[in-house]
This record gives sequence, structure tokens and C-alpha cells, in this order.
Amino acid sequence: MKISIDWTYRNRQIIHDIVMDKKYVYILIKYFLFLFNHKGEKTEYYRVASFPLENNHGKITLDGNEIYVFNEANKNTLVFSTNGKITRLCDFSRLFTKFDMYKNYIYVLDDNILKIFTKTGEMIYNKTLGFTDYRDLIVIEDNLYIVRKTKIHVFKIIFFNKNLKL
Repeated sequence: MKISIDWTYRNRQIIHDIVMDKKYVYILIKYFLFLFNHKGEKTEYYRVASFPLENNHGKITLDGNEIYVFNEANKNTLVFSTNGKITRLCDFSRLFTKFDMYKNYIYVLDDNILKIFTKTGEMIYNKTLGFTDYRDLIVIEDNLYIVRKTKIHVFKIIFFNKNLKL
């Protein structure tokens, strides 16, 4: 499937993140999250910041009927319903710049600490990593990848009766 989106009307603003599901393409820029259908037509947009995102620390994650948008400008995660209403604000940390979601958990890098939360915001695990030069955090299947400037660390995620092992 090929989807073409005309980006010239936004003056070629920097895209901070882009994800896609069966219905939409979600594009995060500066103040807004734009939704495009698979024909490339803009259908909706939501304001996600009160001032511009200054760098590439914005992120979108989809989970069922919820859209999680990390707002680097406000240092929090906004959770939207698919109709654009803010359902809650997740204040996992004031420092973190990287997060991902897998199954029922949200994985956060906060300075040099890996934190794992439930979707309701309860922290269930944290571990000091001993480095701060991370570039990204990605969770695929049961593996957590921490990408650094010169290394990639891969952790196998194993839950034992609510106890987490990494």
C-alpha cells in the first residue's frame, strides 16, 4: 500500500514522530498531532503543546483506542481518545525523553534510570543503568532495546508473578 501525504502546506516543518494504524497516519510536529487517512487526506489535528517542540523528543504510541503523545515541551505524556479528547495526563517523570509501550506496560528512560509503569501510572520497576548517553528506547515483543551512541543493549523482559527480571 502506498500513501502519499502533501507536506508542503505545513512549510516542511520537522516531523518529530510518525506512526500508522489500520485507519490513520499520525504525524507529530511542533504544536500539533495531525491525522491523515490512508488516501493522504488530513482528517483531524490536535494541539499537543502550548509552546513548540524544540527537538526530536516527541513521540507517538498507539494502544487500542488511545493515542499516547510524549510532549517534550511540557515534559509529560498526553493520552487522547481516538476522537481527540484528552483522557488523562501521565506525569511519569520530569526528565525522561524516551518511552515506549508494550502490552500493558510503559517503559521510560529517565536520565540514567529505566522505569516501568502500568498504564494507570503505577511504577512497578526501576533500575539504574549507569549511563546517560542513550539515543532511543524501543520495545519489540519481549525485548527492550536501549540504543546508545556506540552500543545497543538488548534486555529480555520476563515477568514472574508481578516480579520483573531484566
